[in-house]
Amino acid sequence: MVTRTEVEMAYRLLLGREPENENAVNAQIAKKQTLAQLRNEFLNSDEFRSHITPGVKPLDWRRNDINMNAGDHLLDKMMIRIQEQFQFLGETEPYWSVLSDDSFKLENIDQTETDFYATGSSVVEEFKAAISRYDIDISRHQRCFELGCGLGRTTVWLSKLFDEVVATDVSRAHLDCANINLAKYGTVGVSQSGSRQLDSSAGRDVAF
Repeated sequence: MVTRTEVEMAYRLLLGREPENENAVNAQIAKKQTLAQLRNEFLNSDEFRSHITPGVKPLDWRRNDINMNAGDHLLDKMMIRIQEQFQFLGETEPYWSVLSDDSFKLENIDQTETDFYATGSSVVEEFKAAISRYDIDISRHQRCFELGCGLGRTTVWLSKLFDEVVATDVSRAHLDCANINLAKYGTVGVSQSGSRQLDSSAGRDVAF
């Protein structure tokens, strides 16, 4: 749980001001958040974001040299490394590997699993907001391909938008855990794939 000093410092360092009053400080303390949760709340606040100036690079900014022609051997080597790393994390700390907050470590997840899956809602809401800016009617697109679904944190919410969701991930351990939890949350219309290929996206309306 954060201390009074930590709350006051968050106001000063992140918002550049003193707390409104004593009640504001006490309200933050009463939430019994970790320091990481307090930081995330402040960083995601409208007040903090209003202080950020978008980093616009000048037109003569130097080019980035990006290798777009990696051979199959190098790509396979990269994918194997990624797959092995996430498989390990999926077997040891699956929730923490998705959201690296101590509250989502296995030793705490019995108390925080509901909160973990609730965070997927805001991600999908941002997705819907981005689509709406282009006047796209999401209701006309009912098949979704989700790349890198992890534990199904956003899959739960995507399934409320689409009739069919194909959720994929390179880690079998994550997919196995997702399969259990998606059933627990009553998610329907979801199939899963551990393939490294993107052929599963064929015939889908939306890629997420």
